Amino acid sequence: MTRPAAPARRHESVGIVGAGIFGICAALELTAIGVAVTLYEKRADILNGTTARNCFRLHRGYHYPRDLHTARQARDGYLSFSRVFREAIVQDAPHRYAIAATGSQTTAEGFHRHCEQLDIRARHVRLPILNPETVVACFEVDEAYYDVGLLRRLSWQRLGRAHVPVELSCTRTARSIEQAHDVVVITAYGALNQVLLELACPTMEVQFEVCEVPIVHAPGLHRSSVVVMDGPFMSIAPYGDDLHLLYDVIHSVRSRTVGHASPEGHGHLGAWTAPLPTSTRFAPIVASAQRFVTPLADVRHVGSMFAERVVLADVDQTDARPTVVRWVTPSVISVLSGKVSTSIDAARSVAVAIAKKFGLPGPKPADLPAD
Repeated sequence: MTRPAAPARRHESVGIVGAGIFGICAALELTAIGVAVTLYEKRADILNGTTARNCFRLHRGYHYPRDLHTARQARDGYLSFSRVFREAIVQDAPHRYAIAATGSQTTAEGFHRHCEQLDIRARHVRLPILNPETVVACFEVDEAYYDVGLLRRLSWQRLGRAHVPVELSCTRTARSIEQAHDVVVITAYGALNQVLLELACPTMEVQFEVCEVPIVHAPGLHRSSVVVMDGPFMSIAPYGDDLHLLYDVIHSVRSRTVGHASPEGHGHLGAWTAPLPTSTRFAPIVASAQRFVTPLADVRHVGSMFAERVVLADVDQTDARPTVVRWVTPSVISVLSGKVSTSIDAARSVAVAIAKKFGLPGPKPADLPAD
């Protein structure tokens, strides 16, 4: 499906490869400053990749006491995202972060100091579903989830109002897109390096992962949202009315590859074509979670989501997950996507860079509307 475009307000044009949340926000920001934009997506709909296949947590910085840069990006981005997409934010469940009794790289005191440094609230609470033998502290925090269905609807509405052409199921080559525009912005996430390679651009060494997120029915969880940290532990997140998502830092990662090209990355727009797993690791994932969360003794596996994930290489010590926006050539910008909450601020960075190149006024606070 291609949305009709309004007459361009300027001759300069930008092609954006990838219609996840980072590409969509970049398109809206650039349109707001008068640049003609076309959005290209290899899938059949927008927001149909990793944005739609994860735990849907809107990070605020709590998760990253070992990397202050990532934490600050998430904290600041949370406010920007909440203002712009507030209708897609779900805040009907309390959020808790728990500290494991052994093996944690952050103590309860260290977590509290981290929150104070970021000026984000964390309140000591007792949570009966946690095992007191394996958890030494629990904090209630101010975080939220996003509803990907609502986010998709809002995004389509705003792209339509901004008259942004969206080319879905795109079979164009990256080179043909580059030839059609003055600047190309690559927000293709898992296929980022592959698109860069197709354009003969420098790539980044990254770690490619395929992750499993089991969907479970566990009545005793009562819409609990818990992250056990800081290290090789787990998290649970509400999913719909009576289901939850499980994630385990060790067992959920089904494959891991470090390099400059995505595994088996071939096809249009650098599509990642590595086969997803056909079996499940539900048993070790739930066994790991049961160490900390007692109601999981009666859990039932409903199914699993599989998602591609790309992170910087060699960051195990810091767990850094930054969003990185950079010019890789005078006409190509790459966006290594970090947390969803940083998508608005990343889009603003893209717009500032392109406005400077084209000699345009930069984005203003109201350029990306909140309604």
